Amino acid sequence: MKSATEPSKPEPTLPPDVASTPPPPGSVARVPPPAPDIRSAFRRGGGGGGTGTGGAGGTGLGRGGIEGSPISLNSTDPDFNDYLERVRALIERNWTYPCVDGGNNSWCERRSAQLVIEFGILKNGQLAFVELHKSSGYLVMDDSASNAIKLASPFPAVPAVMLKGRGGTGIPIVANFHYILQTDLKHIIR
Repeated sequence: MKSATEPSKPEPTLPPDVASTPPPPGSVARVPPPAPDIRSAFRRGGGGGGTGTGGAGGTGLGRGGIEGSPISLNSTDPDFNDYLERVRALIERNWTYPCVDGGNNSWCERRSAQLVIEFGILKNGQLAFVELHKSSGYLVMDDSASNAIKLASPFPAVPAVMLKGRGGTGIPIVANFHYILQTDLKHIIR
């Protein structure tokens, strides 16, 4: 305990030029960014991840800098077949056939439907955007197809032959999804 007669020691201070100088780059510990919330990738309208407002690339346009007419996932161009088949296989592995709420029924039903989605793949294979162009009429089916594309990413790097003559950062692809309900039972009236 200090007595009233004991002089107090002044607080140590740094010289003004040292106190106002920022620390040199790299000498300060960096705080890692928070882990991404995986659920955000599955929200309607979500892109494929990445930075900025528009998904990967951060252009704010929602397409990650990808330009031009989309290539059909069913393209017959021999230069594209191998790559598109690999993309198709990755999407099919993650695509499910959801059931639709049966309304007044206490169960859900399978329905036939089709929809069209355009998505973009950056040169390095990262998914840039996913856009629903034609709805199936069933939200659960639209979401199942969109989520299959998101879960399939990252895709293989885009081959140079597919980028030839295209500006931008990657390629747009359009895919038709068909939900086809089939049964082994047939009823034929004669």
